[in-house]
Amino acid sequence: MEHLNEDKVRIFDNFYSNDNLTMLKICSFFLADNQRPVIAVLIKYMELHICMQKSMQRHETPIFNHCSDKETELEDMLCEISDYLPKEGRDMMERIKDMKENMEMYTQMMEMMNMMNSDAAEKNSQNNETNS
Repeated sequence: MEHLNEDKVRIFDNFYSNDNLTMLKICSFFLADNQRPVIAVLIKYMELHICMQKSMQRHETPIFNHCSDKETELEDMLCEISDYLPKEGRDMMERIKDMKENMEMYTQMMEMMNMMNSDAAEKNSQNNETNS
């Protein structure tokens, strides 16, 4: 699952990047420690510039379209980011998931009880009609 998450992050990063930024990122490993922060700020600024340009164009983002084809559920999204949450966040996510499962179970039980009550009411009305 972590590999799939890394792929999604890489897809996102590549969409808002270009070859020049990729080369700068690679070259940053060969720079002195005191030069690296300047290049990092330059890279982030250039990424922001690309992001702003693409956002202003208001065009479709075909690389992300497959995500919007299906209905995204909060649980699916939380499951994918769970590896990056702190322990408290993961614990809270588990509690929310348990609460959701309990609510679904209670809903099913209520539906079953309603069906049983309606069946019993039908039988009572049929018995009353035959006794009359």
